[in-house]
Amino acid sequence: MSEADIVLMKIDTIVVDPKTSAPVMVLRGEQDAGIYLPICIGQLEAAAIASVLADFELPRPMTHDLFSHTIEAIGGQISRVTITRLEDDTFYAEIALLDLNGESRVIDARPSDSVALALRADAPIFVAEAVLAEAGGYADDDGEHDEVEGVHDPVEASSNLPSSDVRLEDLDADTFGKYKM
Repeated sequence: MSEADIVLMKIDTIVVDPKTSAPVMVLRGEQDAGIYLPICIGQLEAAAIASVLADFELPRPMTHDLFSHTIEAIGGQISRVTITRLEDDTFYAEIALLDLNGESRVIDARPSDSVALALRADAPIFVAEAVLAEAGGYADDDGEHDEVEGVHDPVEASSNLPSSDVRLEDLDADTFGKYKM
């Protein structure tokens, strides 16, 4: 996949779908904030992402923290993550990293895990244009959702998209679970 086929994105928020109570990660275009991509994710991954967004430090490392610290400890570096494709309603991603010898490695991963690691490593997040064309959308400044260059409006097309103002990063620490970490 070439640089021309991907779009630089950032995590905008995580919201809770009021119909399913499932967390939805919403990515926004870095250069064009009107571009967005919602992806349903798991509760644990949502907590891992929301904790970084809220700048909330847990007393013990979560799995994503452990993996990120391990990569750093052995001299590696996460250089970027890319959401590469959508197949049978499943998103696929890759984590690109440099090993201790400076060699590039690519690891298959879920988008939620990829984004959780990218946030911890301050690494860029990319999405393939083909994924945006299939599952992304465009919202202009006044919140209107438009169909643009093959990008459909998932807010109308899918029942699994956020329409709630509940943001995980705004919840208190007790929301992340009753067990001490």
